Amino acid sequence: MKKTKGKKNYRYFSFGIVVVIIFVVIISRLVFLQLVRGDEYREQAINRINREIQQDAPRGSILDRNGIVLAEDKQGYSITFTETEESKENIFETMELLFGVLNEHNIKIEDSLALKVNPLRFEFNSTNPDTIKARELRFKKDRGIDDFIVKSGLIEGKTNIKDLTDEEEKIVDKAVLEFSTEDTYQFMLELYGIEYVEKKEAYKNLYDELSTNYVTILNELLEKYQINNVDNEEKMNNLFRALYNNGKDTELIKLLDEYSIENVTLSDEVKREYLLVKDGLKMNSYSGSKSVTIASNIDKETALIINQMYADLPGIVVDVDMNRIYPYGEMASSAIGYLSKISPLKETEYEEKGYDANSDYIGAAGIEGALESTLKGEKGVVFAEINKQGRIVKEIAEKPAYPGNDVKLTIDMNLQTVAEKALEEALTVQQGAGTHGSDNVDTTNATRGAAVVIDVNTGKILAMVSKPGYDPNILSTAGMLTPELQQKYFNPDLEALGTEYVTNLLKRSSAAREVYNGNEVSEIVNKLFPVDESIEDNDSIRQDKFDIFPKYLFNYATQALTPPGSTFKPLMSIAALEENVVSPNETIRDGHYYLKYYADKTAKKNTSLHSGQSFNIYDALKVSNNWFFYEMGSRLYEKYKNDEDLNNGIDAIAKWAWQFGLGVPQGGSPYTGIEISEKFGQVYNYASNKKTMEAIYIKTLYDTNLIQGRSMESGDPTFIGVNLNVDSNDDEKIIEIKDEIKNYVAEKINDEGTLKELNGEKSSVKKNIEKLLTDLIKIDNEFKGFYDKEKATNDDFDKMVATQFDYISSAIFSSIYNARSEISNSNNLISASIGQGTNQFTPLQLAIYTAAIANGGTRYEVSLVDSIINPQGETIKEFQPKVLNKIDIGESTLNEVKEGMRRVDGEERGTAYSVFNNFPIETAGKTGSATFASYQEKIGRTAYGVYVGFAPLENPEIAISVVIFDGGHGGEIAGIAKAVYEEYFKETLKTQYPGYVPTYNYTNSTNGTAQNENTEANNNLEVNYDNGSTRIISED
Repeated sequence: MKKTKGKKNYRYFSFGIVVVIIFVVIISRLVFLQLVRGDEYREQAINRINREIQQDAPRGSILDRNGIVLAEDKQGYSITFTETEESKENIFETMELLFGVLNEHNIKIEDSLALKVNPLRFEFNSTNPDTIKARELRFKKDRGIDDFIVKSGLIEGKTNIKDLTDEEEKIVDKAVLEFSTEDTYQFMLELYGIEYVEKKEAYKNLYDELSTNYVTILNELLEKYQINNVDNEEKMNNLFRALYNNGKDTELIKLLDEYSIENVTLSDEVKREYLLVKDGLKMNSYSGSKSVTIASNIDKETALIINQMYADLPGIVVDVDMNRIYPYGEMASSAIGYLSKISPLKETEYEEKGYDANSDYIGAAGIEGALESTLKGEKGVVFAEINKQGRIVKEIAEKPAYPGNDVKLTIDMNLQTVAEKALEEALTVQQGAGTHGSDNVDTTNATRGAAVVIDVNTGKILAMVSKPGYDPNILSTAGMLTPELQQKYFNPDLEALGTEYVTNLLKRSSAAREVYNGNEVSEIVNKLFPVDESIEDNDSIRQDKFDIFPKYLFNYATQALTPPGSTFKPLMSIAALEENVVSPNETIRDGHYYLKYYADKTAKKNTSLHSGQSFNIYDALKVSNNWFFYEMGSRLYEKYKNDEDLNNGIDAIAKWAWQFGLGVPQGGSPYTGIEISEKFGQVYNYASNKKTMEAIYIKTLYDTNLIQGRSMESGDPTFIGVNLNVDSNDDEKIIEIKDEIKNYVAEKINDEGTLKELNGEKSSVKKNIEKLLTDLIKIDNEFKGFYDKEKATNDDFDKMVATQFDYISSAIFSSIYNARSEISNSNNLISASIGQGTNQFTPLQLAIYTAAIANGGTRYEVSLVDSIINPQGETIKEFQPKVLNKIDIGESTLNEVKEGMRRVDGEERGTAYSVFNNFPIETAGKTGSATFASYQEKIGRTAYGVYVGFAPLENPEIAISVVIFDGGHGGEIAGIAKAVYEEYFKETLKTQYPGYVPTYNYTNSTNGTAQNENTEANNNLEVNYDNGSTRIISED
C-alpha cells in the first residue's frame, strides 16, 4: 500500500518537474523574444503595416520664348502592385485578372525589360557596341546569373561570388556574356516561377473535370486541405495552391495524369507579361521598394474600373501620377530632348544624387538632359500605414514634393515650325528630283538636314531643326516605344535596309553599275554595310560605313560635322582684304586650271562656266568663282610662308577662321556656349592636320595587303605579310612590339625633321623599321602557323624574313614619307580656301560665323535658355548676352563682303538670286556645294547643299545656316532661309510691302503644325548652281 502511494507521489513529482520545465522554456523564450530580439520583431511588425512611400515631384515645364508650353507634366493615373504577405501569395491570380482588364482597354503594360521575345533577343537603347555589351553584362548579373555560374563550379574551389579575385571576376564576366539569350530567358522563367501560371491553366481544366464528373473526388480533396466556407473562385484558387505546394506539385502532376489533362504551354508573350512584374519587383527591391508600376498614363475610365475591383486585386493600387507630355510631338525635339530610364552604367552616379535607378526617369538629351537638376524638383515622402492588401489606410506623416523649375527657351515656336516644315519640304523635293542638272547631281539620298537661326545681336537661338527627328512622347512614355520603333531608332536592320538601298542604287546610277559590275547585291551590301568586326564573335551587327542612312536621335544641327563648301568664301574674303593681299576692285582672270603648287595632272580644275572671265571680290562671291579664292589662299600662304608663328603659312587662313568660331587654336577651348551636347569642328591648320594625317596614313597602312596574302607552297616562303593589328591570340611580347611599331610610325609622322632624315643618305628610319619587324616575325604566332621552324634551318628562316622586307618595310617607309609630305603640303591650303579639304563644321558653327559677319565682328556665346522660373512664377535667373570675342575687322572690309553676299541673293547670276529675286527686304547670303568624297557617286551619295545668310542687309537681326546631306547645291535649299525670313518679318511685309505674296506661306496653328499654302510662286523654283548653271525644279 505504501509502495503504491510512493509511486503515485513520484509520478506527481515527475509531472510537476515537466510542467515547471515547460513553463521555464516558455518564459525563457518570451524573455528572449521580448528583451533580446524585441526591437527586431517590433520593427518587422511595424514594417508590415507602416511604409515610407516616395512621392515624385512634378517636373518643371519647358516653354518657348513666348510662353508656349513645349514639355510639361500632366496628371494621369498609374497602376502599381505592392508586395505584402497576402498580395505575394496571390500575385499570379491578381495579374491574370488585371492583364485581362488592361488588354480589354488596349492599355500596354509598362515595359523596360531589355529581354524581348519573338524573336528572343536583347534590345538596349544604344547603338554603341561597348555600351550594349556593358548593359547586357549588368542585366545578367542583376538577375544573379553570375552567382549561378560560380555555384556551378566555373572557378575551382570557389562557390561564393564574394570570394573571387579580380582576375576570376573577369573570367566569370566572360562566361556571363557567353550565357545565351535562350538560357537567360529560361533562367528567368525558373527564377520567377512562371511555370506556376502554366500549371494553373492546366489545373483549371482539371477542376472543371472534377467539379462536373467527379464531385466526390473534388470534395475529398477540399476536405483534405480544409478548404471550406469560401466562394467557388476562391475555393478553386486555394485548392490549386495547396496541390501546387504539396511535395513540389507531385500530387497535382499525378491528378493531371490520372484524369488525362494535358499540360498547357503559354505563349512567350504571355509568359513575358508575368516576367515584367516579377522582374520589376526584384529590380526595385535593390532600392528598398516593394512596389512595381504595372501601367502608367491610363485613362480615368479604366482607373475607375480597376478601383472597383480592389477586393479581387490584392496589392493593386490606382495612383494619381504625373506623365511627361510633349504637345508638339517631333517639333523642336532636337532642342527639347526626351526622358529615359537611368542607364545601368550610371546607376551609382544617380543613386548618390537621390534617384531611384530602377524607376526614375531622367533627361536623356537636349534641354531635358542638360538642365536635369533644374527641372526635376525634389521628391516627397509619405509615411503611411498600409493594410494587408498593400493599400494606404492612414497617412502618419508627410514631406510634400517640391516641383521643379520651369525653363523658358530662346526658341520662337512659330519660327521653329516654319523652319521645320520648310526643311521637310526641301528634303522631299530633293529626293524626288533624283539625278538632275548639268552636272548630273543625284539627290535621291537627301534624307537628312539641319537649320539654325540666331539673333545676331544676342547669340540667342531662335530656331534649331534636325531632320529626321523623333517624337519625345514615344521615348518618354512607357509602352509607346514599339519593337518596330525600337529597331528604327536604336538598331536598324542594315542588311535589309542595305539590300533595298543597293537594289535601287543599281537601277538609277550608271557609276554604281560600272564599279560594281559582276557583283551580286549581297556582295555590294557587304562592302557598303560590312559586319562590325570590332565586336567579338559578331556576325550580324553591321556598320553604315559611308554614313548613308539617317540617325533619328542624332542632332544634326549641333553634332554633324560637314565641309562648308563655298559658304567659307566670305571668311576668305575678309582674310584677303584685311591682309591686303587683294583690293576690292582688283579683277582676277579664271584660267580654268590652277597650276600653282600642282603638277599638271593634279592641278585644281575649276569646273564652272567662268573660265576665261575676270572677277573682282564682289562678283567672285556672287557667282562663287573657285579660281578667285584659290588665288586668295595662295596669296595668304605666300605672305606667311616664312612666318613660324603661322607654321610657315599653313595657318594663314586658320588665323582668321578661329576668330569666327570655325575651329580653335591648339590648346584653346572648343566652345560655343550652347547648353546641349555638341561637336566642335575645325578649320584646316597645321596641328590638327598632323593628327588627321597620322590617323589616315596609319589606318591605310594597316588596311593594306600587309595583313593579306599569307600562304606557303611546297615549303618555300612566299609573301606572308605582317598583321600589325593586335589580335586576341597575341601574347604580351607580340602586343608590345606591335605597339612599338605603331608608336614609331606615329612619332615619325609627327616629327618635323622626318622628311630631311628620310631624304638623307644615312637614314636610320628604315633600319629601325626592319629591326622591329624582325623581332615581330621571330615570335609572331601567325608566322609559326605558316612556317615550320622545327624543320627549317636558321638560314631558311632568315631567307624567309628577308623576302618580306622589300615589300613590308617600304610600305611603312612610304606611309611615313607621304604623311609628312602631306602635312607640309601647301596644296591643302588651296582646297581649304574654297571650304573643302579637312574643313568641317557644324551647322551651329556656320550660323555663329554668319552672325559675326552680320553684326560687325562680335562673336556671342550662343544659348537655348532665356530664363529659369520657379514654381511661384518668379524669374530666378535670366541669361544675358555674353561676348566671346571681338574680331578686329575694318568697316570697309565688312561692307565689301556684305555687298558680295548681297549680290548672291539679289543680283542676276547670283547663286541664290532665283530664290530671293522677288523678296522685298534686302538679304545677304552665300551658297555652297561641299563634296562628300571623290567616290560619292559610286555609293549613291553626293555633295552637301549648304546655305548661310542674314537679314536685313542693313542693321541685321537674324542669321541662318542650312545644311542638307546629299542636297547637291546650296542654291537649291536657300528657300528654307526665305521661308524663315517671311515668318520673322511677316509684320514688316504686311505693313510695308502689302502687295507681296509669300512664297512659303506656311500657316501656324495652335497644335504646332504648319501647312504650305502652295502659292503659285512656290510651284516652280528656278535655281542657280554654284558653278553658274541653272535649272528649274517643278514640284510634283
